[in-house]
Amino acid sequence: MMIILCLISTSSTRAVRTAGYEIFWYIHHLFIIFYILLLFHASSGLLKLQENVQLHIPGCTLANKTEIMTYAEHSFDWNTSSVICEAVPVFHKIPQETWMWVVVPLAFYTLERLIRIFRSRYQEATIEDVIHHPCDVIEIKFTKEQFPGQPGQYILVNLPSLSTVQWHPFTLTTSPNASTTSFSIHIRVLGDWTVRLQELFDPERDDSQVLPLPNTKRKFPKMYIDGPFASPSQDIFDFGTSVCVAGGVGVTPFAAVLNKLRYSLSVPTKLQRLYFIWICRDIGCFQWFSELLVDLHTQLWECNKPDFFNIQLYLTDEKTSQQNLPPGSEFLYHRLTIGRPRWKSLFKEIAKFHQRSEVGVFVCGPRSLSRAVHRRCNHSNKHSTRFVYHKESFS
Repeated sequence: MMIILCLISTSSTRAVRTAGYEIFWYIHHLFIIFYILLLFHASSGLLKLQENVQLHIPGCTLANKTEIMTYAEHSFDWNTSSVICEAVPVFHKIPQETWMWVVVPLAFYTLERLIRIFRSRYQEATIEDVIHHPCDVIEIKFTKEQFPGQPGQYILVNLPSLSTVQWHPFTLTTSPNASTTSFSIHIRVLGDWTVRLQELFDPERDDSQVLPLPNTKRKFPKMYIDGPFASPSQDIFDFGTSVCVAGGVGVTPFAAVLNKLRYSLSVPTKLQRLYFIWICRDIGCFQWFSELLVDLHTQLWECNKPDFFNIQLYLTDEKTSQQNLPPGSEFLYHRLTIGRPRWKSLFKEIAKFHQRSEVGVFVCGPRSLSRAVHRRCNHSNKHSTRFVYHKESFS
């Protein structure tokens, strides 16, 4: 049992999970063997209970012995130094009660796993299209009947052609609306699984594969999804003022919210002002959702809500600033700043503009970004503005 615990703890480190996720997954399922051993570890009778304490008081003197058990004399206040034992101690095995404490949580765990397996395998998702975006980002559009996914929620994705055991979380960036009937997720190519995913959906990278013939619909591999699951970004509309801070591909939860906002401007909500702060290293990353930002900005101006949506883009690598954004998104250049946000002055300005109110702050990005924003949220301000911090991360 100790060996299993050591293996589980060591395989939980970030280095092991990154280098070999399947090693982490298989070793963690040794907990099944651990619980089996836990249920039967006392069956050999190592733990026993004395039956005849009245006839053999701990620390008493045996009739044919002259010495008293010194440990009992110092450990118990029995005052039995002159007591003669009337019988030899008799022990019996302690009844096993471990099952009483583990059977209920194990039953709930087993039921939850069975429900997830049935929910994900009952009907596979149908991949409609795969789009390759700049900076190694893949967009997968899919459909699934009676799938109740909402913007901002996340799902677990499994592709058996890559791995039968790996399930990875991704945020729904698009849900069915007036212009589409499919869902979509955006995946950044970072690890071994995503690299193999890119090779799977881009046959041109492998000369050994046969490309599809013209005017033929490409056949995509099977994909199973589990979920959806709630996320903090769903609470953006519960505040009068919300601040969305994204780092790189961490923009995906907020893209789903902006998509929902684009097609529901006429629906009244509590949200009256939205600050959107997006920090990227490469200017090409802004192309992922440049069309969405431009379209939403245009619609808000047409609805006479020019102050509703505040866009601030930050480019941390000045070398890529010479690249061009897609045609039609020139206004994004006017909101682009070279460098990193000055959080102190930024939060001071928001607090001054929204005095004595509650502002929701939502962050998705690197750990350093989350810590910096969290510290500013905890700082007091003279305007009595309260910043409510929310964090979302899959790392």
